[in-house]
Amino acid sequence: MEYDSSPPPVPSRRVPRGRTGAQATPPAGGWLVFCGVLIFLAVCWVWFFWRIEPGNGEIAVLIKKTGRNLPPGEIIAPSPEFKGIHIEVKPEGRFFYNPYTWSWK
Repeated sequence: MEYDSSPPPVPSRRVPRGRTGAQATPPAGGWLVFCGVLIFLAVCWVWFFWRIEPGNGEIAVLIKKTGRNLPPGEIIAPSPEFKGIHIEVKPEGRFFYNPYTWSWK
């Protein structure tokens, strides 16, 4: 009996075209779509919930919901760091204020 001393054949390591290995990585387009949807939702949130739009011939009186309490005897907030009605009014136009912090009439 004759013994074969040659090494066993090595399987081919050719990778099919379009793949980089046994596990192909997902395309980066999925992350771009995800980020695009998040940006779209954030813009919609600000546009629909933060918008203050007094009409023609109207003004908006701002009322702050968070901050320091008014000093005793005060009706109007002396500065933006206080809660309550603010002396600054907004004319007709479009303004954006956080609805958690601000209200308006």
